[in-house]
Amino acid sequence: MDYSTLIAEEEQRLSRVPLTALYEALKQVKDGRKKRGCRYSLALILTLLLLARLAGETDLRAAAQWIRLRKGWLIQHLHLRRASVPCAGTYAYALERIDAQELLRVVAGCLTRWEAAERCENDPSRLAEQAGQQEKQHVAVDGKTMRGTLGHESATQPSVHLLSVYEVRTGLVLAQHSVAEKENEITAVKALLTPVYVKDRVWTADAMHTQKTACQRIEQLGGKYLFFFKDNHPTAHEDLALFFQDPTADQSRWGVFSQTDKGHGRLTTRTVRTSTEMNDWFAREWAGIGQSFQVIRTVKRKQKKVSEQAEAGEQTRASVQGTQGHQQTPVKRPPKAKPTKKAKQVIFVEETSQQVVYGFSNLTPAEASPEAIATFVRNHWAIENRLHWRRDVTLREDHSQVRTTGKPQVLAALNTIVLSLMDWLEVRNVPDQMRIFAAFPKLALDLLLGSLTFD
Repeated sequence: MDYSTLIAEEEQRLSRVPLTALYEALKQVKDGRKKRGCRYSLALILTLLLLARLAGETDLRAAAQWIRLRKGWLIQHLHLRRASVPCAGTYAYALERIDAQELLRVVAGCLTRWEAAERCENDPSRLAEQAGQQEKQHVAVDGKTMRGTLGHESATQPSVHLLSVYEVRTGLVLAQHSVAEKENEITAVKALLTPVYVKDRVWTADAMHTQKTACQRIEQLGGKYLFFFKDNHPTAHEDLALFFQDPTADQSRWGVFSQTDKGHGRLTTRTVRTSTEMNDWFAREWAGIGQSFQVIRTVKRKQKKVSEQAEAGEQTRASVQGTQGHQQTPVKRPPKAKPTKKAKQVIFVEETSQQVVYGFSNLTPAEASPEAIATFVRNHWAIENRLHWRRDVTLREDHSQVRTTGKPQVLAALNTIVLSLMDWLEVRNVPDQMRIFAAFPKLALDLLLGSLTFD
């Protein structure tokens, strides 16, 4: 039986959804399934999965069960003709035939339009006048291994390592590229160096991506980079270390910024020193270098140590036996001594650790002050703290055993979309989003259908 007519009726009934809704954007994702036999549209399947994940269901089978338990409610609010919802196999079959990169691109474009509409309200011409349009967007690049794909005996599903391009300010993942091994990130990043992701943006990445070809490509595309030197470029790293550690150097023209933060049981001081005196030295091999910098991160934390001491006036059993052996006279064996009470003394010891890193950028001192360099370096770790860590802890991505080719990348894309929606709500002072959506799924549905309003 051909169910294509049912899909057409379903889309017609959902025509009341605003064009700016996420559901409407999901219609642009190409459906890899054959048209014959499809009972549910891909946009509806993705909307139901996002609805369940926003409510806290991190497993695909649990999400299908969550949807099944609310079948009547969903049919009523979505105005569906069929009196049923997809089963777990339908979700898996559909996800295997989706391009994860295309899904992320569609959702990122939709959320970008949301933010632009809020800034310009009813006058699009205001976008060109606002400062947010002129500011460079900070993009962090880093990779993550999906541990749920490790250790599979089947050769049909190799381990999956994903390289993400993360927009720090908005929390959007602009692109996601799958690589076979972590060492292949250097090759994979070349496919992401396109004008869409590079022009008028500042790229930051770990030392692995400090490559001459990458710097040259970013410079050609009108972007900015901020990279680090480590063991992969020992000569350049040593040159910068000798320059910034030279006690006889004239530091009058250097830029300096220092900031101290207190939190998480530690006192952290970050000192950034910048200079343009090494530009000519590196210009022979590195494209467009504008300044080099040194970042000193000093961490002081108090460690709690407990020492035990025997109370004064008491002898341990060992000391009594030692006295008897010294006298060498037969005596009666003393009764079993009770364990000596030991006084516990708590001591707080201050420990200090220091880390020094060196890097360079094609941002000139006029474009990025030492304070701006410090901000870029610190905000780069948002890709770890707000993306990778939350995918593991909040959405339990590493606990999911995925053994189907193509599906791990799409599941990671769905997790990324959920986190992007949560970040979008967090900016609007909506705390504990998953708890709210689990208790009131109608709010999550309104969010996906574009009818959620904020007072």
